[in-house]
Amino acid sequence: LTRQLVLSTTAVTLILVMILISARFIRYLTLAAAGELATDILFPLVYYRLPEMLELVLPLSLFLGILFSYSRMYLDNEMTALFFSGLSRVRLMLYTLPVVLSITLLVAYLSFVGGPQGLNEVDRLFSANAARTEFDGLLAGRFEPMGDEGRVVYAQTISDKRTRLHDVFIHEANTARHNPENLQQTLLIAEQGHLQKSDTGESRFLILENGFRVDGVPGNPDYRITQFATYGARIPDPIARDKPQKPRSKSTLQLFSATSATNIAELEWRFSLPLLVPIVALLGVVLSRVDPREGRYFRIFLALLIYAGYLVLLTVTRSSVEEGQIAPFPGLWQVHLWFLIFALILASELYRYLPSLQKFRR
Repeated sequence: LTRQLVLSTTAVTLILVMILISARFIRYLTLAAAGELATDILFPLVYYRLPEMLELVLPLSLFLGILFSYSRMYLDNEMTALFFSGLSRVRLMLYTLPVVLSITLLVAYLSFVGGPQGLNEVDRLFSANAARTEFDGLLAGRFEPMGDEGRVVYAQTISDKRTRLHDVFIHEANTARHNPENLQQTLLIAEQGHLQKSDTGESRFLILENGFRVDGVPGNPDYRITQFATYGARIPDPIARDKPQKPRSKSTLQLFSATSATNIAELEWRFSLPLLVPIVALLGVVLSRVDPREGRYFRIFLALLIYAGYLVLLTVTRSSVEEGQIAPFPGLWQVHLWFLIFALILASELYRYLPSLQKFRR
């Protein structure tokens, strides 16, 4: 029983994680193709988000693993043979307990330690990506608008290490402050260019080679053409924006000392994920009881609706705690209590006295 449950849970986990990783990677790849995200941080971003994915996937994987493995045994009459051999409902749950405890501990680690650390690294990578200069996101063969000065840059080819540009075209359109209709045009065309830092390393310059510059206003004949062997232009430094640390990326110790409703809701959510595992495991054992003549797909669909309702209630209650509509206590704890009572009713003989739960009787 335990071995089959482990195999089922592992298979479901791998499938769900691959789906989530693929969706997240496609999203990041789209941003990278648009030049909004550096290509060298795509895989680190997915890697650091893996703990966050696992802490949400593992409870569902265990739930589905129990449903798939145990319901199949009910349909094949294997459970009936085991019950006639002396296996009781309590022993069935005891056989399930080692897997449940292992996943509970793993989810607790991911929720309290691994997930926040990973999200903190994700925020750091996004901050570093936002601090890139406008030329760091330049793509070969594309006209890229840059900055707020009406600058458009084009480079036919870019070296692998992004140190040299070939066949460079730069267009700038700056409107004069005192005469908005006087639109000054600047064109820079060069055979190649490269990025260079100042001696102090604090500033960066784009050095163009073998080209010319054209300045003028469209419609006026007084264009000025300047030919150059080398031409240097300072690249504006990115504007540093200090963003406050998000509650999801804060350590658990930081949340314990916080008093805001948002931080308290985040702390309760981290406790909720490990608590979710044993409760859904109990629900899975109860809802996996299938009559061989009944078929299991309706029961699995019903079980998934219950699980989805559990998560939706947790999410809605978390939002209510963040907005101050619900007190931190009972907060999310009441949702776990409701579903624990519901699972215990289904697992015990009490359902016989509740007409609305007669359909769960075996």
